[in-house]
Amino acid sequence: MVVDLKAGIVRVLKPNSSTAGTAFVVSEEGLIATCSHVVQGEKSQRRNDPRPEYVEVVFHTTGEHRRAQVEPEWWRSADAEDVAILRLDGPLPEGITPLPLGSSAETIGRTFRTFGFPDGISVEGMEGRGEVVGETTYQGHPVLQLRSSEVTAGFSGAPVWDEELGIVVGMVTCITIPDQYGRLAKTAYVIPGKTLRAVCPLLRLPDGCPYRGLSVFEAEHAD
Repeated sequence: MVVDLKAGIVRVLKPNSSTAGTAFVVSEEGLIATCSHVVQGEKSQRRNDPRPEYVEVVFHTTGEHRRAQVEPEWWRSADAEDVAILRLDGPLPEGITPLPLGSSAETIGRTFRTFGFPDGISVEGMEGRGEVVGETTYQGHPVLQLRSSEVTAGFSGAPVWDEELGIVVGMVTCITIPDQYGRLAKTAYVIPGKTLRAVCPLLRLPDGCPYRGLSVFEAEHAD
């Protein structure tokens, strides 16, 4: 089945209804992944404000506004893994498709797509493309390193979509500040899919070997 990236994209709103950042649907049960700094906001982080209980989200392809609970068990602060898992109040809207979460093990050197809501186009959103160039750590946690001309503030929480495999391999968390030589202007970091699954056990892949030898894959083998 071909999955439409945009059908899983969600816009997270601030209390004043402006755009805070991006998120994406990860399960049919209405779980949504984003960054904790998107949910909390920089000012709230500096003041050490408590994590909000709920946020308002907008589904990109339908424009529907809904409320989502911030799950405390699956919250990791911005100075840790920077992950927030939201649970939608009620079922997913019709036409909204969860994006399959896969492994980032074979992504080095591969191209990707993403979608975010940067300043100036923070409601309509825009596409981003680039390349996964390596692995490193950020604030002591594993991340993927991206090269992209589009990924910037407003893409935090956006899925990194491997078009060839049709899976999300990670989630954008931050961009780098160019140095005194103007370098690193196109560098961003991504939380790997394995980190999202470690934070939220409901996103873990089934146990067992995924390969079927010479047997074909059928619809019942989707997991």
